[in-house]
Amino acid sequence: MTLIRPDLDTLPAYVPGKTIPGAIKLASNEVALPPTPKVLAAMAEAAATGNRYPDLAVTGLTARLAEARGVAPERTAVGWAGAGRFRADVGLPGWSVTGRAGLRRIRVEVHQPAERTLALEYTDPDGSRATCRNSERADAHVLLERWWFGGWRTEAEWRLDGTAHAEVGTR
Repeated sequence: MTLIRPDLDTLPAYVPGKTIPGAIKLASNEVALPPTPKVLAAMAEAAATGNRYPDLAVTGLTARLAEARGVAPERTAVGWAGAGRFRADVGLPGWSVTGRAGLRRIRVEVHQPAERTLALEYTDPDGSRATCRNSERADAHVLLERWWFGGWRTEAEWRLDGTAHAEVGTR
């Protein structure tokens, strides 16, 4: 098999553990004991709302994290990349998102002039009033960099002057 790095071909193949008669064979993420009553109760509670979409805005978690950090919920971001990897600085008419994943970092700066932005007020699932500001003619600058031998170098850069789609929500 050809891999990106030839030295990986020298690694030994995975050999599963041997089976012992009478023993319970488990994968690395399994436990021989059944779930505790507390876990069973949590599963039953979650199953009772299985007919509803989850709160994709994770408003409850965001509120608890904001309270623990002593900041406003709108200054708290929750995402897939883990704590500290991505940061949003939301202000209007300009806002930015910076972040890092692996050996790459990205910075996105957006400017949404009021005259090119539609503001729509609505009520979030948690009952809070919010405003969504949407523009099909925003200005954006995207900079993608890669760590390369002790320093950051530009890998790609884009400028969208009056042609970017941008949307930001505020409470």
